[in-house]
Amino acid sequence: MENNQETKQTWLENIAIILILGSFFLIQNFELFSILCVLFSSWQLWKHRKTVIKKFQWKWQFFVTSAVALFLAKIFAIHHFNGKYAIYPEYLNHSVTVWTIITASTFLILPILWDSLKFFEVARKEQAVLKSFKYAIYGITLIIACGVLSMGYFVASQHDKWLLILDAYSYSDCNPVQGSLAIRKDNQTCYQFISHGVMQWEMDEYPSPKP
Repeated sequence: MENNQETKQTWLENIAIILILGSFFLIQNFELFSILCVLFSSWQLWKHRKTVIKKFQWKWQFFVTSAVALFLAKIFAIHHFNGKYAIYPEYLNHSVTVWTIITASTFLILPILWDSLKFFEVARKEQAVLKSFKYAIYGITLIIACGVLSMGYFVASQHDKWLLILDAYSYSDCNPVQGSLAIRKDNQTCYQFISHGVMQWEMDEYPSPKP
């Protein structure tokens, strides 16, 4: 009974692999090919989730949540806002915390990329054609995951100024106008956020010497 179940699963896998290859070589639709690779890998991930979770757990703990990873990510986060908006580090708090998490998540790109290369190497050595393509699909999916993480960081960078609202206040020595928020940039200037509706904020720099 178990052998029949395994045989059925193998046939389903082979059919799925053939369809994925067909989307690339016959239809030549890269978007469809990418989606099918992710769906196939997600299916396999769910089947072997216990093993995958054990292997992935240490990477998450080491590259994202470890003291070293968070320390490095926080340094990057402070320099990110300081370099881009010239805000003194002492005026950054909650925005740095959020950007630390975002930065730490991108550290996963390195181990994911390394795992993708290992899958490609296994695929190269595998004698069975369909099994070789299966490992190659895993590798391609991980490359896509790296791309998603990189793109996510890029998109977040385009809208990072909104995180500064977390450190902006209605009442401070920046003396913002009524109905606005402000964060101090340095001893002479501040940034002011004025709301123009839901999720619509205007950010302006203005002189405001510190008392």
